[in-house]
Amino acid sequence: MTLPKSWAQLSQRTLVLQKITWDGKIDSATVDVPPARGPVLIAIDNADQAEESLTVTLEQKVRIDDTNASAQISEGDGVVTVTCDEPGPDGDKYGIKVVVPSVDEATDLDVVLEDDVIMVTLAMKADNDTFIPDDAKNTAALIAAAITGEDGVEDTGIPGFTAVASGVDSTPFTTDIDTVQFSGGSTDVYFPQYDAEGQELELTVAVEQQVIFGPFDYFPRFLGGRITLTAGDAPTDEDVTVVLVQEIGRG
Repeated sequence: MTLPKSWAQLSQRTLVLQKITWDGKIDSATVDVPPARGPVLIAIDNADQAEESLTVTLEQKVRIDDTNASAQISEGDGVVTVTCDEPGPDGDKYGIKVVVPSVDEATDLDVVLEDDVIMVTLAMKADNDTFIPDDAKNTAALIAAAITGEDGVEDTGIPGFTAVASGVDSTPFTTDIDTVQFSGGSTDVYFPQYDAEGQELELTVAVEQQVIFGPFDYFPRFLGGRITLTAGDAPTDEDVTVVLVQEIGRG
């Protein structure tokens, strides 16, 4: 006979069920958890991970800050990082691409903002019967300077953006680069969870162990939380850890 479920059983819900497949390179993994209204149990199945014990920490997502979105383009050892001057998620709509134009005469480097994409059109020079990118005019440093513009000089650069060159800034760009989308216009801010003694909460899962922690009456609240699992060394490739977060009823 099947008995009716209790209120506690009916009020349970799974917040997260995530399978972590280790790759032999990374030594940590994170699990994002939505906010809960009731107590939470955290079950960690480390039975298929035979090499490394795991340290588990909890963090609360307390706010989302506006930050400066940016994007990078690179070729060889040259890198150009472009940043929106105005912080906020609106910056994530922008992109940047590099184009080798088809021309019938020598041209200079050109940068312009078109439909929210910074178009970097490389300078070209004559080479026998054709035209090729002009290495002397297409360096990372010159591209960054063209985007930023000159201080106090109108009609130079692209307003609202600042670019810097890094790596070997004399490295020339010579090929097309598809649009790279900006990111980072908003940043999640997490605070670590502390225990009753005022120490940052740390839980341990041994190798080949299955364990349930909780119930936690206080996690995750605010805008949600994050569980971080950290090993001493990278677990073996293809080893698996499973994390289940369950909200449970109070009675």
